[in-house]
Amino acid sequence: NQTYLFYLFYNQRNKAYSIVSCGRSSPLKEASDDLSWLNGLPNSQKRTRLYGVVRLSDDKKLFPPVNNIKIKIVGDNKEYNLVTDKNGLYEIWDVPAGKYTITADIPKDKILGW
Repeated sequence: NQTYLFYLFYNQRNKAYSIVSCGRSSPLKEASDDLSWLNGLPNSQKRTRLYGVVRLSDDKKLFPPVNNIKIKIVGDNKEYNLVTDKNGLYEIWDVPAGKYTITADIPKDKILGW
């Protein structure tokens, strides 16, 4: 009773499509980062984006996404400050290519999932 996001791949050699249920495929409720990019098509293909989902441990559920976590992205003499949304997603579009350091302000009683 769940809805999943699957990725469809076209195999040039076999001239056939295939769906793989591993890797990036996931329950739709946990795919906010991919859905954000997909909802922006076709323009999102031409833009740069830094993003991620913050998941923290708690007593009830192992590593659920967490909102209102402060995120700092630093690189090339620029700093961006973000906050995760209700899905734990942070993202920033149109950042210049380069190397960045991303840090999250994690509460001391929590453990970062990934």
